[in-house]
Amino acid sequence: MELSDSARTLLQIWKDSYMSTRDKIEQSGKGARWEFDRTRLFPRTDYCILISRNLSEIAVLLVEFENFFGPEIKAVVGDPRKIEEALRKTYLLAKPFIDVEFDPFVPANGKLWAELLERLRKDVQVLEAEAKSFIDEAFSTIKYKKYCTHYFKNNSDIELKTNWIPLVSIDLLTVHLKC
Repeated sequence: MELSDSARTLLQIWKDSYMSTRDKIEQSGKGARWEFDRTRLFPRTDYCILISRNLSEIAVLLVEFENFFGPEIKAVVGDPRKIEEALRKTYLLAKPFIDVEFDPFVPANGKLWAELLERLRKDVQVLEAEAKSFIDEAFSTIKYKKYCTHYFKNNSDIELKTNWIPLVSIDLLTVHLKC
């Protein structure tokens, strides 16, 4: 997560530095106009920023699921093996990104990247439904109601929502594929 955040920051700083330097040269009135073709200079940078952002958001998503399926939820769900299985599925969400067989930072691979993100979105929806069923199951069992109340009081910042990651659509990637 830190590496992708650093990469995104570095790329953004480079782009901002270019724009700032260009503005300073033009405002000074000294020398010739300093301009490069921005349509050729920045699309790949913007695309790499986008991929770096996706990677950071995926890492955050995995950490959030890992935290949710921790020891506290095991205490409120009748069968802890279900939680262990959900945690295993959480780790499997990362596998396609770890084993990726193409360079996601190459704009020509944008459609492949978008397909991976779409698959992730679907897998996340399934995992979220499972998490919600665990919560429902725990609250429906009188024996666990007091534990559930305690758990959610102490973990009120945990919220499962499908839009954790603004997963990039193919349309948005298409803009960057033209570079």
